[in-house]
Amino acid sequence: MTSARLVETIAESFGQRLTEAKRSGSTTFLSTPDDFLYAFVEEPAHMTEPYLSAMVKKGLKDFKHIVVLTSGQIPSAVRTPLTNRKVTVVEGARFQHLLEILGVDTIAAPETPAPASIGEHRTLPTADRLDRLMHVGREWLGQGVPALAARFYSEAVSLKPEYIPAYLGLGESYLALGLGDMAREAFDTVLTLQEDNMQARVGKARAHGVHGKIQQEIRALKSILADAPGNAVVRTHLFAALVEAQEWAEAGQHVEELLRLAPGEGRFHAMWAACLWHTGDREGAAREEAVALSTGLPMEEVLRVYETMMIQEKTLQRGKERPKSVTLPPIPAPGQKVAAPAAPPPSKPAPKSRPAKAKTSGRRK
Repeated sequence: MTSARLVETIAESFGQRLTEAKRSGSTTFLSTPDDFLYAFVEEPAHMTEPYLSAMVKKGLKDFKHIVVLTSGQIPSAVRTPLTNRKVTVVEGARFQHLLEILGVDTIAAPETPAPASIGEHRTLPTADRLDRLMHVGREWLGQGVPALAARFYSEAVSLKPEYIPAYLGLGESYLALGLGDMAREAFDTVLTLQEDNMQARVGKARAHGVHGKIQQEIRALKSILADAPGNAVVRTHLFAALVEAQEWAEAGQHVEELLRLAPGEGRFHAMWAACLWHTGDREGAAREEAVALSTGLPMEEVLRVYETMMIQEKTLQRGKERPKSVTLPPIPAPGQKVAAPAAPPPSKPAPKSRPAKAKTSGRRK
């Protein structure tokens, strides 16, 4: 099977038709009607950062998302710029796993029979095939590959157009990809079918944040929380939005409510510690950090909370140091440009020691 046919088969296995296919060097590009660009890389080890940067710059101009597929491994120096630009990279074992799920033969046909796959399940009854699609969609979303999850959820929607869980999965995948408009459309479909669906209401509110409209997201989540004050999921999303807006005092109030619901949750104590630190209560922050650690939450997890909440302190407890294996770069506030670190002032030479003299009155000569 040629590389072009392989990627075409992958796209077709997602239930997608191709709008264009072309080849550049050792890379085959395929686009689908929903503005996704698939790039199959045959020789990833030979790819350079300038080449991929040019590809991404052009691709993101014309498409909503890019998925890079390769059976090999992309060099880390090249992979990092790709992931920083929110390009989905499916390589090595993940790529082989994708082929197995889809029932697609590789360029070199395998000697052993392929395991049960989506392709083989196409002849199964609708319910069985739908369950399989949903399972694989959840698997990829859980593994942090929403671009692939969206493909399976899309096929599930095509199979059963009024199936609410498929639209919810599709919306969550689009949110993870930063595609707010497409996410909102999926959640709107759910609300048309079930107007009080809480997950769809929350997802639609979060779509505002994807577009940088944090205050709109906060207002929408507050409205939802007013209808369901005991819903910890809604309150957690509202807390996250308030943190992004740096409204620390109000964010702290919601963490207190979460702690009332789950007083033994270490992450909530770490979040509360960060809020107290930002509002100037250093002693309270140190106390809550100690409580978070006493619940069994590892220090590395506490530090991840601090990183998310824009704290660069080693620890909030005096006299303790952060583990040397963990580093935490400065986190800029939303919209703030990262300034280059200032050069340290030149060190002054240590003063020369002088022999002690008896005190005398008058001016030194």
